[in-house]
Amino acid sequence: MAIPASINSKPTDSGAAPPRLAATKGEQLKEERNRFLAFAFAAADLLIEVDTALRIRFAIGAAEGLAGRGVAALTGSNFLSLFSESDRVAIAAAVKRLGVRGRIDPIALQMRRPDGTTTAIALSGCRMPFMDGAIHFAVSALRPALAAAAASEDHLLDKDAFETSVLACLKPPESLGGDAALNLIQLDGVEGLRQRAGESAIEALFAEIGGCLKAYAIGGLAGRIGPNKLAAVTEGAAAADFSKEVAAILRLHDPDGAQLQVNELAIALDIADLNPGDAAKALSYTLQEFAAADIANLPFASLTDSFRELMAQTAKRVIAFKDSLTDRGMKLVFQPVVELAPRSISHYEVLTRFADGKSPFETIEFAERIGLIEELDLLVAERALKFLDNAGPGCTARLAVNVSGRSIQNDGFVAQLEKLLKRHGLVRPRVLFEITESTTIADLARTNQVIQALRDAGNSVCLDDFGAGAASLPYLRAFHVDYIKIDGAYVRRMQDSDRDLQIMNAIIGMCRQVKTAIVAEMVETQKQAHSLLALGVELGQGYYFAKPGDKLATLAPLRAGAKI
Repeated sequence: MAIPASINSKPTDSGAAPPRLAATKGEQLKEERNRFLAFAFAAADLLIEVDTALRIRFAIGAAEGLAGRGVAALTGSNFLSLFSESDRVAIAAAVKRLGVRGRIDPIALQMRRPDGTTTAIALSGCRMPFMDGAIHFAVSALRPALAAAAASEDHLLDKDAFETSVLACLKPPESLGGDAALNLIQLDGVEGLRQRAGESAIEALFAEIGGCLKAYAIGGLAGRIGPNKLAAVTEGAAAADFSKEVAAILRLHDPDGAQLQVNELAIALDIADLNPGDAAKALSYTLQEFAAADIANLPFASLTDSFRELMAQTAKRVIAFKDSLTDRGMKLVFQPVVELAPRSISHYEVLTRFADGKSPFETIEFAERIGLIEELDLLVAERALKFLDNAGPGCTARLAVNVSGRSIQNDGFVAQLEKLLKRHGLVRPRVLFEITESTTIADLARTNQVIQALRDAGNSVCLDDFGAGAASLPYLRAFHVDYIKIDGAYVRRMQDSDRDLQIMNAIIGMCRQVKTAIVAEMVETQKQAHSLLALGVELGQGYYFAKPGDKLATLAPLRAGAKI
C-alpha cells in the first residue's frame, strides 16, 4: 500500500504531530484493518456477514447484549431466525432491493433472544460486488423514537412518534437528500376485507405492507397515521418500486382486485423557505388533514403548499372565532356546584356555548393554540360580572369562571383582569376563578403570587382538573388555593376500579393535609354522590344535580329523611 504524501508532511504550525508511520507493509495493513473496524463500531454495536442464503458466516461485536447469545452461537445459523415473522418480511424486501450491489438504510426491528424477550435494534446493510454475494449487516441498539416502532404490532411508528422523528430529520434537511418526499398511503376496502376474512387478515396485510414500507423508507421513517393510512419518508426514485411491491401484496390478499385499493400521494419536503417552527406546523397540519380526510381531497403537494393552506385556514378560523365572541355568537350557561351535606348550592360554574354548534372544548383548544385564549377568558369574566351586576341585590349567587394556565401567566391579562374586577367592585367577591391545566404553567412562584393577590382581594381560587395531567402534584405544592376539583374520570371509574378508588382516597387525603376543599365533577348518579360523601368530599358537580342551563338552577327539595 502506497503511503499518502500527507503522512510524510511535517507538523503543522498548530503543533499537531504527524500520524505514526507503520514500520512494515504488514503493519500498515493491520493498521488499516483496525481503522475500518473502529469506524464500523462507531456506527454499530454488532457486525454480521451472511451468505446468499442469509446464513451467518461471521459475526463480531455485542452479540450477547443484543441477541442474547455469543458470536459462536450465531455463526452458522439463519439470519432471519433472529427476527419475528413480520420483521422477516421487512428484511426480505430490503434484501430484494439490494440487487448485486447497494445498501440498506436503517430499519427499526426487534431482535429475538433465546429467552423470548426482544431487543429494539436498527439494522442497516450493504452488498459489495467483490464479496461473492455476501451481505454485511450492521446492528445498533435503537434510539427511543424508532424503538417505539419496533415494539408496535405492525412495527410502524404511531402518528406522534412519526411526526417527531420526521421533524428531527428536517432540522438538517440535507440528511434526507434532495428528492426525499413524504409518501401518504391510503388503503381503501379494508373494512370489507375485515368482514370477509376477519381481523387476522387485516393484521397480516398491514404487517406485510408495513414491512415493505420500512424497507423503502429513509432511516426507518414509516408510520401508521390512521386505521387504513400509512406514511413514510422515501427517496423520490423509490416511489414507483414501492407502489409495485404494494400492488403485489394487495393481489395476494385480494386476487380479484374487487375490494382492496391503494391511493398514494407524494408530498415534497421543500422546506428551504420555511423556518423550523413553520416546517413543524406544516408537517403537523399535513398529517392531521391526512388522518381526517380522504387522500383525494388533500389540497397540497408540498410542505410549503401545506403551510400556505394552514395559514389560510387559520386566518378563516380566527375571523370566525372573533365573530363568535358576540352576544349572538356565544352565550354563558351555568351549572351548580353542590354542597353534599347539607344539600345546597355553593356556587355555579360558568360555561360557554357557541352558536355555530361546535364543541366548546374544540373552540377553546383552538383559542389556546393560536394565542387568543386570553381574549376569551377576559370576555367570559366580564360577562359573568355583568350578569351579577344586572341580577340585582336579591341575587347572592357566586360564579366560578375558568382561567387558562396560559392566561394567568400573561402579565397583560392579569392587569386587564384586575381593572375589570375593580370596575365591578360590588360583586367582585362573588366571583371564583378555576385555573385549568390546558397549558403548562412554567413559573410556579410567579403564578402563585397572582393567585394570592386574587385571594387577598376576596376572590376564591380553584385548581381545576386535578389528576388529569402530570403537573397536578407540583401545582398542589406550589399554589395555595381554596378548592381542588378532582378530574371526573376518577369519579366515573371509582365504583368499578379499586385502583381509582384508592387514588381518590389519596387525593382526598392530600387535600385535607393542605386544608383545601374538594369538588368532584361528573357526578351522574346517587350512588356516586353517596360514595363521595362517605369519602369526605364536600362538593359535587354533575348531571345528577343539574345540567348546565341559561338560568341559575335550583335544586329540587328532598323528601323527608332522604339523603342527597
